[in-house]
Parts: sequence; structure tokens; C-alpha cells
Amino acid sequence: MIQSDELTNDILARLFAARGGRSRGGPKSMELSYAQNLEDHYLSLAFSGQPNRTYIDIGAGHPIADSVSFWFYERGWAPIVVEPQPELAGLYPRLRPA
Repeated sequence: MIQSDELTNDILARLFAARGGRSRGGPKSMELSYAQNLEDHYLSLAFSGQPNRTYIDIGAGHPIADSVSFWFYERGWAPIVVEPQPELAGLYPRLRPA
């Protein structure tokens, strides 16, 4: 079984590579969907043209893996995250700094 830190490090390495080695806010080499079923893609279409806003993510899960809201976070939307699992909630300050 993969430990949470191993999974997190693997996800971060893949994300960094997909961005062409660029950090948050820089130009991206491609658009990525982080959600299981492209929910972030469909939400981005629904909110296309809207200014960056605040979103509430209830039962947020992992900050990146299978995340519906990470796409919006990367584009400057402000999160209110509610995650009841302490191990997952503890990853947010490190992986999604304000």
C-alpha cells in the first residue's frame, strides 16, 4: 500500500513535469483535469468568463489527486475547504498554500 506522503510526492512530481517545470501561476504547457470524471472541466465551461471567485469544497479529499477544485485553485480562485479526515486536511497548507 502506498503511503500518503509517497502518493503526494508522486502527484507533485507528475504535476510539475506536466507544467514543464513551471510553478503555480506560470504558463502551462497543457490543460489538465484533476477530477475522476472531468467534473473540473465541465465546471470550468459553466463558469467560463466569470471573474475568479470563492468556492466551497465540502469533503474535499486529497488536495490534488481526484480533486474537482484544484483546477480552480491553480487559476486563483479562493477556497474554503472542509475536509473531516485529519490526514488529508493536514496536506492542504503544504500543497495549497494561500
